[in-house]
Amino acid sequence: MTFTATSPFLKSVAEAHGLVQLDSATAQGEEHRQLWVTEDARALMHGESDEYFPVERFARVIELYLLGYLMRMSLLGDPNENLPDLELMHTVDQVWLLCCRKPKGTQYRFFGRFTAQGEFVVLFGRPRKSLGKGGYATAVQQFLTQWEAMFGGNICHTAGTCEDYCGGVVSDVDDQDEPGEDQEAEA
Repeated sequence: MTFTATSPFLKSVAEAHGLVQLDSATAQGEEHRQLWVTEDARALMHGESDEYFPVERFARVIELYLLGYLMRMSLLGDPNENLPDLELMHTVDQVWLLCCRKPKGTQYRFFGRFTAQGEFVVLFGRPRKSLGKGGYATAVQQFLTQWEAMFGGNICHTAGTCEDYCGGVVSDVDDQDEPGEDQEAEA
């Protein structure tokens, strides 16, 4: 695995808009990926906001991401039963959801974008239950407006594979063979 260096542009945006880089709780200085967040997102992720958030459960997802360990990802934005950790929304250009799926009653989605391979920026999180009935559309519009204000539309990493986005160890949940598919091909 390789360490990623922060781009000078992202550093300048971070300074101007108060983005903070999250560090691994277990292996500080050994991160293989970068996670940049707004202060509001950081407070939520660390249980320092007024909203209830399952900090302990989500801390594991953050650690896996930062250390370059296995991330389940979807480029199709339709999680079905595959339950990716990171999913690309299929209705919006390059808006990703970092998913906190457990416990089921308090699921959260964090809206972000990759700025380079292994360099992910989260602007805010929302309880999944608040995203129904137009909630996703409202959150996406807020995200795009906030992104434009911070980045001026100048920085957004695009790629063709999950590994090209995230780096490290990834599993593309959209590319899973159906059970029995190998046996049918051999027959």
